Amino acid sequence: SIPSTKPLSETLCRAGSGALSAAACTLSFADSGFLFNVLDTLANKPQQVVMTAVRKDNTSQLCVPSFQKQTKRITFWSDYNVPATNLFGSQIRIDKTAIATTAGAPTAMDLYFNELGETTLKDVSYPDAGQMRLNARHDGSGDTAGLVMTGSDLFVSRPVGLCIKAPQGACAAGNISCPVFQKAGDDFQLNIGAVAWQSDDDQDLCSGNLATPNFALANIALGSELVAPKPGVEAVVGKQNYDHAIAAGSINTMTQSLNEVGVFRMTATPPTLGYFGYTIPAASSVPVGRFIPVDFNLVSGNIVPACEAFSYMGQPFLAELQIQARNQFGETTQNYRGDFAKGDAYLSAANNRDGVSLSARLRSLGDLPRSEERRV
Repeated sequence: SIPSTKPLSETLCRAGSGALSAAACTLSFADSGFLFNVLDTLANKPQQVVMTAVRKDNTSQLCVPSFQKQTKRITFWSDYNVPATNLFGSQIRIDKTAIATTAGAPTAMDLYFNELGETTLKDVSYPDAGQMRLNARHDGSGDTAGLVMTGSDLFVSRPVGLCIKAPQGACAAGNISCPVFQKAGDDFQLNIGAVAWQSDDDQDLCSGNLATPNFALANIALGSELVAPKPGVEAVVGKQNYDHAIAAGSINTMTQSLNEVGVFRMTATPPTLGYFGYTIPAASSVPVGRFIPVDFNLVSGNIVPACEAFSYMGQPFLAELQIQARNQFGETTQNYRGDFAKGDAYLSAANNRDGVSLSARLRSLGDLPRSEERRV
């Protein structure tokens, strides 16, 4: 003490604006802070979060309310946990206010605490995907100068699902009326993006939903579902899985192929419990197609004589053709039949393969029956 205290004297202290007293020289310390729980949620879906100001009771050491029936200034900021950085500026929002992403320049709010020391953070949401931490802090002033109360909570925000598009091949009709899109086995472009929640009854994730550019997940299975013809054979896709990477607009672009004829929906199925312990729902596109054969293979052709070993001029005879409709890999396409078999077979006539066409001598008495060969 300066100056030194006199022997047997009593030291008096003042706490805040109180009177001088010896009791004020004894300081009581207690752990204090904020308790709140931001639930794991769908990206962009708001939730109400109750935050309680508490301190440890001097005797029981249990948490008891603080700030009852008082308005206090609380500052908030968020941390990116996974991924650790955000190139797209995604921010947590509280009651439509974007929260700062640095402790050095936090977002301040004046909040009223009720008789239980509780306040409600309204409409807390995060429009992107990932694991985030929300932080809160109060710095005392006046009589509470030097008081520091903090709290934080870690939560996961996940996409509501995936949007799959084949930009050049969509055909909502999903039937034989679809125009020719691609040959079986040839590559076409496929775009897949992860999207945020828009409403609980959202039936179209490709319309109006915000993107979640920070979404990343490995080993998402790719496939297809036959739309037409039915019944028919399901196709085998060329690219059977992919790793979804962080990207602007969340769009991952790849090439895909189908080995069959028809109209199909493209599918993507994320691994079970693969995203922070949550399963992102499987997704499918609008109908894509129509896929057609690459070429035809004449397996055999036979002219059946009308009169035992020969046919007279002008006498009708039967032509039998065995034809395969094939994909890019030389495999027979099983779905090229019925209304989807749009090819026509024509006969050409020549004499001893001399290169002179005699087809004008032929005339059809009716449509040639279409046939196909199926390989097991």
